[in-house]
Amino acid sequence: MMRLSIITICYNNSEGLERTIRSIESQTYKDFEYIVVDGASQDQSVEVIHAHESCISKWISEPDTGIYNAMNKGVRMASGEYCLFINSGDELYKPTTVEEIYRQSFDEDFVQGIIYRFNKKDIFLFPSQEISLAFYIYGNNNYHQASLIKRKMLLERPYDEKYRIASDLKFNVESLIIHNCSYRPLNVIIAKYEMGGVSTTPHHFENAEIYKELFPQRLLNDYKRMTFCFRFPVKYIFPLLEKIGNLPLFEKTKRLIRNGKALHNAHNHSNNKN
Repeated sequence: MMRLSIITICYNNSEGLERTIRSIESQTYKDFEYIVVDGASQDQSVEVIHAHESCISKWISEPDTGIYNAMNKGVRMASGEYCLFINSGDELYKPTTVEEIYRQSFDEDFVQGIIYRFNKKDIFLFPSQEISLAFYIYGNNNYHQASLIKRKMLLERPYDEKYRIASDLKFNVESLIIHNCSYRPLNVIIAKYEMGGVSTTPHHFENAEIYKELFPQRLLNDYKRMTFCFRFPVKYIFPLLEKIGNLPLFEKTKRLIRNGKALHNAHNHSNNKN
């Protein structure tokens, strides 16, 4: 069995697709399959695919119902042990990326590498050394551009296509938390991507729906408590901490939440008046 299937999803993003394919084409190590799933684009995406057809193992161009429908198609087309999604506009970090991945020895279900994110501020995002429910509740997720996921897992639990932008969160929580799949961080920079695509669209509403679907009510209550402070503007937190700094911890927490709600409501009321 081939070790790696790289899958690219594209829809009306021919310029991004060109960059993505070139980053795949430039790899020094070629022992992987490359699959492109295009959603019947109306721009020049299919022409780009034809121009680079020699480096593409399989491709289709047909209508889909969204990004996760297309990603599931790619998984079904794949034959590798692991799948890696490098969607249009994303790029492998450098020409030796696949070679560096293959130098590592791993057999875990879910392997998370490093990702380079660039826009106004360049940043390297390192994988969590350990995975827990708190990791996700605090707003984190595993970036698919740097996630090597066993194909058998993706076939057993396909991405839920009813979610538009956060189905990967559901898959990750279900696989790594509920089913306790094996996980390993990988010290390899796998991909780079630019802020501003679907991956950076706010997910808060869908995230809440996913947790509601996956967990019983008592866990959901904890989720609401834990996320309260993260929804609360930081500029209001510090004045509150100064006022309650000498109180015992339990009383401090109650006071912070009570006063925080009052300030938050006042802030919203002020914005509505304006």
